[in-house]
Amino acid sequence: MESEQELLLGALFSGVFVDEGTGDTVRFHSNGKVTGLPGIDQAIVLTDFTEGLDDRDIVFLYTGQYDWDKDSYHYAYNEQQLLLYPMLATEEEYVYRMGDVRLHLRKL
Repeated sequence: MESEQELLLGALFSGVFVDEGTGDTVRFHSNGKVTGLPGIDQAIVLTDFTEGLDDRDIVFLYTGQYDWDKDSYHYAYNEQQLLLYPMLATEEEYVYRMGDVRLHLRKL
């Protein structure tokens, strides 16, 4: 039986993409493994939303343990392209703003 994370990752991100910035191939696996992104080998979708973030979708891209300050991204995905925006902390605790697009991935 698949876990909640495997179902979410399989439905949302699973597949092969091309990084529009580098031309590299990136693969998201339903078990959370990520290949083709330097310094990143794991993905997890946040399902327990923090106050103030309940209207945004969040994914962590990381190696080891994820860190809110450097591994959290808002994402937009329309089955053709996946845009990942870093979440930037504000002066107010638990309030983040969306940074500029860091990764633009196109589905193959």
